[in-house]
Amino acid sequence: MGRLVSAAATLGVTIVEGRPLRGRPGHYDDETRTIVLRPGLPRRRRRGVLGHELGHAYYKHIRCGDPYLSARQERQADEYARAPSDHPRGVRARPNRFTVRTST
Repeated sequence: MGRLVSAAATLGVTIVEGRPLRGRPGHYDDETRTIVLRPGLPRRRRRGVLGHELGHAYYKHIRCGDPYLSARQERQADEYARAPSDHPRGVRARPNRFTVRTST
């Protein structure tokens, strides 16, 4: 968990325990840069949920009503959580697959 907490700090994300949205084990809020984890999660599950939510933070995902984009964001967060943490600062290298591009 130490690496994940360090990655959160590097990303400027706060981790708190509370009531995630819609009964989920965790959620990420980009507006407040906060990950909310359900209290009492088993250690292994907590680590997996935190890695997934850090993926959302890393890619600055926002909640949207588009099911296609939402599914892509979930796959991207899953990939981030599964990737080895070999980045020197504890933040995973950004994979090219599923990158969501926005116009500026």
